Amino acid sequence: MQVYLSCPKINEIGKYLPTKTTKVYLLSIEIHLDIPSWENCLLPTFVRFSSRIQVRFFNSLGFYIFTPLLALWLTETKSLDLSKASIIVASLTLFSKAGGAFVGGLIDRLGVRLSLILGLWSSGGILMLIPIVPYFPLFIALSALLGTTISLYNVALKTQISFMNEHKRLRAFALLNIAVNLGASIGPLAGGWILDIKSLWVMFFAAGSYFIAGGVACLLPEPPLEKEENRLNLFKYLYSERYHLLKSPFFRFLFGSGLLWFFYIQMFSTLPVYVSGEISGKTTGLVFTLNAVTVIAFQGIFPSVQPKLKKEQWYSLSFLLFGSSFFLLWIDRTVFSIFLSMFLFSLSEIIWTPLIDTEVLQKHGNLSSSWAFGIAGVVWGLWESFGSYAGLSLLKYFPGRLYLLLAVMTVIIGLSLILRSLSMRKGEKIFRGER
Repeated sequence: MQVYLSCPKINEIGKYLPTKTTKVYLLSIEIHLDIPSWENCLLPTFVRFSSRIQVRFFNSLGFYIFTPLLALWLTETKSLDLSKASIIVASLTLFSKAGGAFVGGLIDRLGVRLSLILGLWSSGGILMLIPIVPYFPLFIALSALLGTTISLYNVALKTQISFMNEHKRLRAFALLNIAVNLGASIGPLAGGWILDIKSLWVMFFAAGSYFIAGGVACLLPEPPLEKEENRLNLFKYLYSERYHLLKSPFFRFLFGSGLLWFFYIQMFSTLPVYVSGEISGKTTGLVFTLNAVTVIAFQGIFPSVQPKLKKEQWYSLSFLLFGSSFFLLWIDRTVFSIFLSMFLFSLSEIIWTPLIDTEVLQKHGNLSSSWAFGIAGVVWGLWESFGSYAGLSLLKYFPGRLYLLLAVMTVIIGLSLILRSLSMRKGEKIFRGER
């Protein structure tokens, strides 16, 4: 007697996996089981997806335990002068952004899950080494390596989501943004508390968070490989697009969406300086805590309301919220206006942050997902660096008009996007990919 059973492919990844027929004999009954993979049968979707959220929370917690205090920790614990400490911090920041240009190929070779685990545990291991390093050049080398491993796990985690159903990606990226902000709201407080008790423990606690995140990452399934024609590395992709690179949907989108990062960084690089004469440092810290709390509270709502408007209309709303936030800062620097400005700024972040991550997956074409997220991180990092430099330079020469200029720029962009969406042909998209 023969019985044929098929194990249901419970999750969104399982439906892309080949099934394997396994024969099981029960007395004289031969049972044929079609099993896609062990994790698809044993682990329900919500368990695996909650694992992604836990990975993101713990790596964010570890990151924010040490990064806001890194310069202070280096000067107090390792007795480095501020100029040397700033070089180490700059090295970490540079490679955490530019490292995305190198990790795409590594992820394609090692696989997404192994790359994620390697990035998290390597970050934890490097943090354990930093307190015992005696020489300044080694600090720079370790900070550069740490920045690269941070890029590795960031790109790998986003690549994990690329294999989900398209309609689930937006919610996935939104939930990851919640996890990041939850870690960002707890990490600096925990780091400051640990620093007061025993400064040497800061790096060890941060490393512990990374080790926990890596352990949770072991529960994640290995996504299937992309089709060979959709796994071009950067160099093959650039060669295939060499005659129409400027019209490439992916690169046009990256440079267009980079404007959002340009305006986003203004609040973090220029606001503390701009309001330093009006509010205390503790109040400034509360302003940024409001940003994290607002994202945590409202980010989960956005995926359910996103279908109400077209994507280009959401982008225009993001720019208009930026403009409203900047305008408030220009007309009034009271505590109420500053907090209200940050609230509007946070609402904009809630809208565009998950949108651009999902668009990377829609626009990358034949470029592999890991390379796409890696290159996106580099381009957006360049936009952030340029925005920070431009904002601080303008603040130096035009201290009273910076936020008026930013408000005018963002409102013009937002209104132009609205007008363009009204005149666009049916089926045409903003940052469109048609050639």
